Amino acid sequence: MNHSKSLSVVTALAAIAFPATAATTENCAPLVQISFLEGAPVDRFIIKNSSEEFEISAMEINLASSRGRLIFDTINGGAGVEVFQPYKTVAGSARLAQAVSVSDGSENVGIRFESFPAGADYTFSIDVDDRLTASELGQIRVSGSEMEGAQASFDLVGKKGVAKRVTTSFGKDNEANVRNTACSS
Repeated sequence: MNHSKSLSVVTALAAIAFPATAATTENCAPLVQISFLEGAPVDRFIIKNSSEEFEISAMEINLASSRGRLIFDTINGGAGVEVFQPYKTVAGSARLAQAVSVSDGSENVGIRFESFPAGADYTFSIDVDDRLTASELGQIRVSGSEMEGAQASFDLVGKKGVAKRVTTSFGKDNEANVRNTACSS
């Protein structure tokens, strides 16, 4: 397949997954929103599937590009500082496809869902520490500027079965949003 045909196929798939219909304020709201809440000793990630047509089949949080050089601190005496907290489902109507395991000191967590339909949410707790020598709040607490740059990727499946992987980055507000591609940022 030549380059122009490949580009046409990718463009066509993107248009199916995220229709470029008239971008109104309503359909420019986040399709998926993920928020990080610092809460020493227990931090939380809250994921909301605000779309009307997409199910989340999987997601990944990658802290490698965070400004604070963040890691997950899941065991006592491990890579993190003082307090630790393993991965734990806290709330939400989404259902996991399998148990989630996060290695101490890891920069990644991958989650597969059996069901995470439009309108559902999911919250999990885990400890996140930074590895900066001079951090804003100390290494056991994470500020927004330290979370900035971390990435969240989502595997979305539309009502017609079209799948798409989208990646977004956390801002200084500790949030990352996936929006309709017809909308400006």
